Amino acid sequence: FDTVARLGVPIILMHMRGNPESMQNMTEYDRVVDEVIESLLERSQAAESAGIPRWLQLIDPGIGFAKNVEGNLLILKNLSRLRKELGYLPIVLG
Repeated sequence: FDTVARLGVPIILMHMRGNPESMQNMTEYDRVVDEVIESLLERSQAAESAGIPRWLQLIDPGIGFAKNVEGNLLILKNLSRLRKELGYLPIVLG
């Protein structure tokens, strides 16, 4: 976060488990929407603590990254909840 905070540029905070080689083996969640929200809240708070204001933060729930089809669809179905619980930060999908 240091470089982004120093430069004062926007940052996209994305949810993903593992790395590109292991993420598709990490698609099991007890409560995928809750876990994504909790993880992104932690990342947002860490970014803010590092000096990145919320108005420079964008959230990416990581559709297709360490999630199965059912998890992806649940996230898409709950985008309004995600947005509300993350304090209405902009959401990026792609």
